Amino acid sequence: MEQNNKRLIPTIPGNYDSNFNLSLGETVNFKVNYQAQDRPHWL
Repeated sequence: MEQNNKRLIPTIPGNYDSNFNLSLGETVNFKVNYQAQDRPHWL
């Protein structure tokens, strides 16, 4: 997972929770590469 072209490092392996604050008018871009295995998963 990337935020603004910077790879996010999980605090817990395999868990990509991320908190961020946006100012009025500010934007953020996320890129997620995901491969489902076994059963359906939510992103």
